[in-house]
Amino acid sequence: MTRIYELGVLPVTTLFLRALACLERPLFAMAHDTDEIAARRKRRTERTEDDVLWCWKQRGFW
Repeated sequence: MTRIYELGVLPVTTLFLRALACLERPLFAMAHDTDEIAARRKRRTERTEDDVLWCWKQRGFW
């Protein structure tokens, strides 16, 4: 009976407890604050504008 408990019941309970521990943690924790997100978004838009201007300059429109 002890062998059945060690091989059957104990692994299932540990798996269940590990699954509960994983569910308690947020899957995607917020890594950045809102100021950093806004700064990244601003840099991304500026970089896109520079790419567009470069394209126009290469074609002789600017």
